[in-house]
Amino acid sequence: MPLKPVGYGPSRYDVSEVLGYDSEFARAHEEETVKRGTGGITSVVAASIVVTLVAGVLGSVASSASTTTSTKNTLARALAAAAQQRGCIYSTSFTLDGHSYLLSARSGATSGEQLISYDGARIDVREVNDIVFIEANAAGVKLQYGESDPTWANRWVEVPPSDAKYASFASGVLLGSTLKEVPPTKIKGAATTKSVAGDKVLVITGTPNATIGLNAGTETLYLSAMAPNLPVRLVVTDKPPTEVRKLTINFSHWGTAVAVQAPTDATLISKTDLPN
Repeated sequence: MPLKPVGYGPSRYDVSEVLGYDSEFARAHEEETVKRGTGGITSVVAASIVVTLVAGVLGSVASSASTTTSTKNTLARALAAAAQQRGCIYSTSFTLDGHSYLLSARSGATSGEQLISYDGARIDVREVNDIVFIEANAAGVKLQYGESDPTWANRWVEVPPSDAKYASFASGVLLGSTLKEVPPTKIKGAATTKSVAGDKVLVITGTPNATIGLNAGTETLYLSAMAPNLPVRLVVTDKPPTEVRKLTINFSHWGTAVAVQAPTDATLISKTDLPN
């Protein structure tokens, strides 16, 4: 089944299946890619509803501060609850230079995997026991490392924590890293309750989290209205001169145990000609 939003009901957040087959996860990502046509992947959430929070006029500066504090507390509790989960599935999509970018991820506490598709590039990024492993096609090698080197196309490369590129390559792979991308930098007003696709969500808006790479515009974060208020969707709408005008992250299957296998035939990046 393609990785896409699976709904916001409470049953979606407490699942017992274990994602133990890398091939099954890869097939799901590929089906999502193919489904969106040969001319480029369209947005994973092209039909999603973007809710804009309009804060009501507050009676005083004091009440405004109190409201913001309450929203911050709600967000803090939600992120703390998410951090206690075994894992989740999420997808990220945006358009850059006229091409659609799709990232499908399964993110656990100690292991995770990202499958990336962009303008013909295909990249598989895994993190297992604090080691990052990367396999990419020729276009993916250029996208991942910043330069072309067909020698390492379709071959696993191992990136240890001591490598200068480790932090950027590992970003968003494990659950803890993923959650750092979620909270808005500055919250604007109070959280509101909305109905999206028939399910109740809490809506929090603010300035974009710089960890995502967007620093202007508006971030809208959707949390499940049912405790423990786990993240459901994050939408960032930016403004010029930023080339990425809209970025969407959809979360699902909270509580899923993630099991990712480390490849056995990887080559240390220091033993390659790739930048490190």
